[in-house]
Amino acid sequence: MGPLLSGLVAFGVGVNLWFLFEYLLHRFAMHELHGKGIMSREHLLHHVTAGWGFTSRLLLAWLGVALVGVAAWLPLGTWLLGPAVGVGLAAGWVLGYGFYEFQHAQAHLRAPRNRYERWLQQTESRLASMVGVDGAMYAIRKALYVPPSDDIICVLFGSTEPLSD
Repeated sequence: MGPLLSGLVAFGVGVNLWFLFEYLLHRFAMHELHGKGIMSREHLLHHVTAGWGFTSRLLLAWLGVALVGVAAWLPLGTWLLGPAVGVGLAAGWVLGYGFYEFQHAQAHLRAPRNRYERWLQQTESRLASMVGVDGAMYAIRKALYVPPSDDIICVLFGSTEPLSD
């Protein structure tokens, strides 16, 4: 496999590494802790306030993601399979975050585009919650499910009971 193809494959792997990291971070560091710890509290508050803005926190997040890409994935990929793989992993990691952040911003900022989306938004507002959530929120094993504590308003699940094992 040539360096260009290796780099492109590594880019795809880097994007998917970000998606995996994002899922694990959300699942275990932000939601599983049920508000214990600053990251979990801030994230759950974000679900309630549902805002997005270009802030210093966003710049710090981009800086952190870029540093992980350059300090971890670039040298690791280069050491394992050469510079094309290192660059591909690092670029995929950073651009995977960029894709995630774009989708996140769109979810908060984009106006409804048709009557159905307007109706859905108004209905969600009347219910003071969102009807739909990220698919990863539904993918949970019954044995791993822990109901939210009473002091947290659960806006994450369509139902608070798992359907099956």
